[in-house]
Amino acid sequence: MILKTALHLVEEYSAANEFRQGDKQGMGPAKIWKPPDPERYKVNVDGATFESQKKAGIGVVIRDEKGEVVVALSKLVNAPLGAVEIEAKAMEAGVVFARDVGIREAEFEGDSLIVCIALQGGEGAPSSIQNVLEGTMELVSGFRSFAFSHVKRQGNVPAHLLAQYAKETENYVVWLEECPNFLEHTCAHDISVVSHSYP
Repeated sequence: MILKTALHLVEEYSAANEFRQGDKQGMGPAKIWKPPDPERYKVNVDGATFESQKKAGIGVVIRDEKGEVVVALSKLVNAPLGAVEIEAKAMEAGVVFARDVGIREAEFEGDSLIVCIALQGGEGAPSSIQNVLEGTMELVSGFRSFAFSHVKRQGNVPAHLLAQYAKETENYVVWLEECPNFLEHTCAHDISVVSHSYP
């Protein structure tokens, strides 16, 4: 528990420093959700820990260039994973899910700075997630094109809500070509913000 808490604090500290440096340079992580390039898909992922249940949740939402939800996943993980570990598993699940629904050109996005930097070729990821990261890179090599990007938490709300929803499931739930009711407002908000920011 002490190790998991320490890793979580290190991630928050790193994220805070990255935000400050980025703000100074005008190059911080995205604050809002942005649609993918035409003919590509944006795969947003998030993980959540349910400490009292000794379980965790994963949320994945895949949207097209118009911001429409193509498919979404809420998955329960029957293991007491820490914050960094479940974020790494969420990114892996996002890659697997995108592959399984037939997507081959995607941008994978999450709000864990440590995971995103590691998948972009950076260093500093804890040893507890190295195998998951390596497996993710092996999986994504089968895509025609892919990228990993970091977004602030407020730009990743639908994936976060799906991760939290996993607490209500026995295993997993998939929404194909429909937006879950509890995501409609946040997805519409994302599209609205983008249209005002990038006319």
